[in-house]
Amino acid sequence: MRIIVITLLSLAIPCSAQFGVIMVLLSAVSLAGVLVIGAIIAVEFVLAGMVLGKLVPGESSDFMLELPPLRTPRVGNILLKTKARAVWFLKEALPFFLVATVVLFILDRTGAMNTLHRIIEPVVVRFLGLTGVKL
Repeated sequence: MRIIVITLLSLAIPCSAQFGVIMVLLSAVSLAGVLVIGAIIAVEFVLAGMVLGKLVPGESSDFMLELPPLRTPRVGNILLKTKARAVWFLKEALPFFLVATVVLFILDRTGAMNTLHRIIEPVVVRFLGLTGVKL
């Protein structure tokens, strides 16, 4: 039963990265298109559940999913975790941002940025169709 639940959840609930991409793609579609896509996902979900119910051996249990007890978070715990994650992010990401900033600064000051712009312009503008600010 748990395998079926996990499979259905993985089909129906996208991760945050997928959700962002899905929202961008759906913004270019009409409301009718969004409803059709939603209906297709719902039908896929039901059909997958029916097929898995027949193929996966075992008996169904009384509980679909065991949930831990829900508690109100403590402010101290939230602040501690937020601080730990902020420090981790700064340790991991800040060096990359600093190096990238220095590299971009050097490229800009030496004129190499304009050369790089001319080199990649055929791919970015002609092939991908993206337009941007001229350097």
